[in-house]
Amino acid sequence: MVSSIKSVTWRVRGVRAVIDGLGNVVCLESPHTIRRIVTRWMSKGMVNDPEDSASMYDYLHLKIGWPTEQQLLLLKAAIGVGEAAATSWRQWRQHNCLDEMDPSSYLITPQLYANLQDREIDDGDLQKLRGIYRYNWTKNQIAMRGLNHVQSLLRQINVQAIVIKGALTLLQSGSDYGARTLNDIDLIVREHEYEISVEQLLNHGWNSPYLSMAYHRHDYHTGLNLQHPRYGDIDLHWRPLSLFSDKSTEDAIWNHAESLHVPFDSLLAPDRYDSLLMIAHHGRKREAHTNLRWAIDFARRTTESQEHFDWDVLVDRTVDAGLTPLMSDVLRFLHDELDVNIPERIIRKLSRNPPSHRELEYYRHTAYGTENLRLLKRLAGHWWRYRIACQRHGSTAGVRDFVRYSFRMRREALAVPHDWQVVRHSIAQRWPWATSSI
Repeated sequence: MVSSIKSVTWRVRGVRAVIDGLGNVVCLESPHTIRRIVTRWMSKGMVNDPEDSASMYDYLHLKIGWPTEQQLLLLKAAIGVGEAAATSWRQWRQHNCLDEMDPSSYLITPQLYANLQDREIDDGDLQKLRGIYRYNWTKNQIAMRGLNHVQSLLRQINVQAIVIKGALTLLQSGSDYGARTLNDIDLIVREHEYEISVEQLLNHGWNSPYLSMAYHRHDYHTGLNLQHPRYGDIDLHWRPLSLFSDKSTEDAIWNHAESLHVPFDSLLAPDRYDSLLMIAHHGRKREAHTNLRWAIDFARRTTESQEHFDWDVLVDRTVDAGLTPLMSDVLRFLHDELDVNIPERIIRKLSRNPPSHRELEYYRHTAYGTENLRLLKRLAGHWWRYRIACQRHGSTAGVRDFVRYSFRMRREALAVPHDWQVVRHSIAQRWPWATSSI
């Protein structure tokens, strides 16, 4: 069905949406706009069958990272209030089976159970959801012990860290550690403290599959994955937002940060506005592990903060961070599709701030990611990141250096053991020329 559609180009709010017969999609718009595109196709006779229209709608959503119609029902069941949540669950259950959920939907099952457990739902799936919830609670207890371990190690060297993303959501939800799945724990340290922080963790049982980034910060990345045999994974970031966010924006995030509660009182949390920026920035992607969870995190954070929440502050910080197209689509999606109480004037205010070409390019690359792409598209994405980082530091993006970077990152992805990392680091300190090409 998709391959029969001719190439279509349509301009909406100055952003080009292209869908061709090979399934290549370039679209930065909300689900509301996708419906308009499909409706336009039907009016032109390009899509005649309503079932084809629904399939195309879901196809475009998956390609661009927006939830499908069935996933929207699960989201409404996870964040809805009262009977509305139960109704959405029953509607989803009519056409779907819990044992055949897609990966994105499966990752919000603990949140589904937490919201549905007190509703009058009489089916066996609720017991299955309870089992997933309890398993997730156990996993998160181990992850929190890992966070406590990292906290103690960083405290020894007087390094502060900000907790973000899923771990922050768990810590701010009280004792309900089962209501949110975690792939890893994300922390931010200051850029000049990154190397001593990594050194401290590597010396106390943590390991990294990425060889050179474990000892040297790379300007074309924003974080490093570290692993522990007992505690799982953490991602240690040295930049809180995008590659091209300026230093004043990053310093402001640290200035706005607040202390967490005991037993994590030596760690910091971003304030409510910066937290929403990071949820949108790190979550609004097409990868399965982020496709739905960010919407629940964002919706609940805004609901909890309604009384003292200044939406204009969020708009100002969004513009300063260069994330206008991202936040505009996120707010429009939550307002239109999930009925989150977001003032219409705020969405219009964001739309009146025209994004730069650089911001649109960044949104396209981050929303798409590089997973499951063909080689040339993946290289184009990495080249863009490399070029932006070079511009940030006033250097020239050279093809030869980019090729060396690409081969090095490919080798590091093979999970080189920590013992070899230590050997290589020692050799590099004594004879730098010996490892310059590794």
